[in-house]
Order: sequence, then structure tokens, then C-alpha cells
Amino acid sequence: MNGTTRRTKRSVPGSITTTLAALLVLGSPATLAWARPPAGAEPARALLRVEARGGGATPRTLYVGQTVPIAIRAYFLDGTGVSLNGPPHLLSDALMLSDLADKPVQTTTQLHGLPYTVVTWAGNVTAARAGAARTDVELPVELSYREPPRPPLGSNVRGDDDDSDPDDPFASMLKNTPFASDPFFSRMFRGGDPFAGMMRDLAGTVRQRAVTLRAPGAATQVLDLPAPQPRGFTGAVGHFDVAASASPGPYHAGEPITLRLAVSGEGSFARLSLAGVPPAAELSSYAPTAGTPSEHEKVFTQTLVPRRAGEITVPAVALTYFDPRARRYVTRTSQPLRLDVLPGAPEAPLAAPTTSAGTGEAALAGAAPAATMAALPEAVHATLVPLVMTRRFRLIVLASLLAAGALALAGRLVRTGALARRRARWRLRREVAVQQHALRDAARRGDAAALFAGGRRALQARLAAAWGIPADAIAAADVARRLGDQGAAIREIFEQADRHAYAGARSPGDLDLQRWPERISAELRALEART
Repeated sequence: MNGTTRRTKRSVPGSITTTLAALLVLGSPATLAWARPPAGAEPARALLRVEARGGGATPRTLYVGQTVPIAIRAYFLDGTGVSLNGPPHLLSDALMLSDLADKPVQTTTQLHGLPYTVVTWAGNVTAARAGAARTDVELPVELSYREPPRPPLGSNVRGDDDDSDPDDPFASMLKNTPFASDPFFSRMFRGGDPFAGMMRDLAGTVRQRAVTLRAPGAATQVLDLPAPQPRGFTGAVGHFDVAASASPGPYHAGEPITLRLAVSGEGSFARLSLAGVPPAAELSSYAPTAGTPSEHEKVFTQTLVPRRAGEITVPAVALTYFDPRARRYVTRTSQPLRLDVLPGAPEAPLAAPTTSAGTGEAALAGAAPAATMAALPEAVHATLVPLVMTRRFRLIVLASLLAAGALALAGRLVRTGALARRRARWRLRREVAVQQHALRDAARRGDAAALFAGGRRALQARLAAAWGIPADAIAAADVARRLGDQGAAIREIFEQADRHAYAGARSPGDLDLQRWPERISAELRALEART
């Protein structure tokens, strides 16, 4: 999206036997009903339909963060050229449409006895904020078609080039002959050019119309998640289960082990995160990393390092989510893992130094003492001192003490988490600076979608550091619940980002983008001062 329009040309070959439905009017949206046309009426040239995937109906009640898989199908009469002037988009700003495929699936079908080409998008609808909403969908397209030829001369409909004289008795006789319906002979008998307009009548006229197809959806009510929210809940709504497995052994003390945490089920995987296994006396752990979620699974990986040999138990990992069917919070846990850890591999002994013939210890041992002493420089006898008294030895000892102190300090910082907090603050400042530069650049370009998306990411990073939850799990509802009136401006920025990124909204002419970067920066400074 981002203010650009992707056009995809799709043409369906075939003969044209119908005209454009009266609903397809240039410059006005077309609402196409999913029903059989009345007897004698022309069939619709294009239809749009939205439905829940899996054959079920769209729920009448949704919770903030709940995701519903949908399918959007556009039907085009065979023989119609189609240009897609953008992807489908929802009309309600309380819902977000996401995960649409770049290339929709194309099939064919029969509808009311006529051939249609079906273009299908599979996606997800996620409730963004509480309130009344509808799942109405629009699709802007441009249709090209050929109008059917005009009625033949001699019929009850008078053509544009019907130059017959009603007072001519020969013309009246011609209408009662078998040649009355033949355009060639009727023009010839009337004295006209039998070839004039013939090709135009046979081929018809090519028309193009820019229209907006609309699929009437279902009314739904979006509800806030019930309070109080349990500890460890990050915003996931749906039905999930979690399973843990370790990388293949053998395992050794001091060597890393990869823990795989697989979350499967149905729901909002984008808002789902895991805290993983916490560090313990016998086990070091690092923050888990999330992989790219699929339709029914999201995998996290975490690095563990056993600190001793023997049997070590990896504790269960908990996942808390909201179940919209049961209307309550649910906590699932994985099974604990027992690992047999072997002692760490011993270090290889240092190799004894080798000596070459004539220069090593053996050569010196075989040499005469007098000759050996005579070979040594005279200065050696005058300056020979114990090793511990040399300046080099003192420098080595000092450097070793400094290194040991630095290692001890680093170990303390790691154990207490101070080093991780310093790194987190540094990454936070860098992320906020990057997003601020991006949104100022987007304001200069007039790209509203990129501006508000960058502002939301910067605010999410700052709030995630303060609240201790993943940044991508923070939504406008979380800001309203935690900050109240103090978060009104932040909530407005989140809603603007959702409106431009998912609902297909375009920046109105009165929206001054140049003032938004400073406004977002002010909110970031206020959050930093509070935290």
C-alpha cells in the first residue's frame, strides 16, 4: 500500500454475449448483489463476495486482538478484461485486513449457467478496537468489454443508420419478405450502401469502466478484553498449545543447547510471545527468538547452557492467552525436559617444546661447561636477575590482574542482568533514532502510511521497555488501558497507523504531515521521562 497502487492486468478470452450491468456506473461505487438476476435482465459482469474460511459464518462478537480467517472472491464474466487498481480493503476502521497474498488464486466456475473467472484472496481480519463494525469489503477495478451489435435492420428497433422512408411502398413490401432481417439485402433494396456500418454492427463497440466492487459483509461487535488480565498475558487471542523439545545430544556442561518451543493452534499469532525458560543456578538461558509464523504455528528458539554435569531438568514453559469461545483466560504449559549432561571436554595438554640439534638442551648438556660459558655474552653475567624482579614480569602480573577484574565485573553484570539492561537501553535509543529519522523523511515525501508506521514502531519500542512485553504485541487498546487519558495522543498515532496500513485510507488534504514528527518526538520524550 504506502500510497502506491498496484495494477494487475487480467484478461479472460471468450465471446461477449452480455452487456455491462446497470450497477457498473463510471465514477460511482458499484454494489453488486449475490443473487440470480431477474428473468430477462442482463447478468452482472462482475461480482464480489466475502466469507469466513472453513465454511463457517463470521462471528457476531469479536474481542480486541481476535483474528478471523476470511476469503474474498471476485467473479468476472468470461470475456471481460480486468485491471485491479489495488488490493481489497475493509470499510470499517475497527477491523484490520492483513496477510493477503501478493498473487491471488485464479479459477473458473459456472454461475447461473454462465462462465466466470474467480479471483480469490485468502487473508485475516483482526479486531483493532472496541465498537460496532462491519466486514464490508471493496475492490477497485477497471473493466474493458465489447458492447453487443445493434439489432438488425428490419426489426422493431430503428437503427442509427436506418434511412428507410416510411412512405416508400417498396420498403413496406420488403418488411414482409424473408429478406427483411438481412442487413445486406435490406440496405441494397432501399438504395443504400449494403456495406456501410456492417463491421461495426458485427463487432460491437469496446467500452472501459472504472468501478468499485463492494461485498456486503456481516455486522459484528468488537469487545474489549476482560479485566484484570493475568500475569504473562501478551495479547494473544485464540486457541493454542505449546510443546518443547531440545536439540539432539549428547550434552556437555558449558556447551549451548537449543530449545525449540512450538506454539500451534488458531488465532492472532502476531500478538503471541513467550518468556521462555528463566535462568537458574544450574542452567543459563538467553531470551527466545521468534520465527516467522505460519497459518497454524509459530516457533520460538532459546539457547540454554548447562552449568554442571549430571541430570538437569528444563522447567515447563507457560503460555497465557484469551479464549474467545470460553470467554476466559487460559494458561497452557509444555512438558518439562530431563537432560543428562556430561562433564565438559578437558583441555588439550600443551605440547612440550622441541629443540633442534646443536641448539637445544641436549646439545647444551653435551657441550663442555667452559665452552658454554665462554659462548655467553659478558653482559649476561653482569645483568642476570630473578624473573620476578624484572619489569616485564610486573607488567604481565598487572595486566593479568586487570583482565581478571574486568572478567569478574563482566560476570557480575551478566549474572545481575545489568549488562543486558545496558544493551537493551542502547538498542532502544538506536531503534527510536532510526524510526524518528524515517518518519521525518516520510513527512517530507508526503507518505502518511510510512510516517505513522514509523511513529508507532518507535512508541512500541519505548513502551515495551517500560512494560516488559514484546513491542509488536502493544496495540491501541493496551495504551488506553495502561495510560488512560495520558495516552490519548499515542492512541491517536496508533489508530492513524492502522487506518493507513490496513484499512486503505488515504491522507486527507487537511492532514498536515509536517507537524506529526515533532508531535511523535514529544510523546517519546515524555515516555522516556516517565520511565
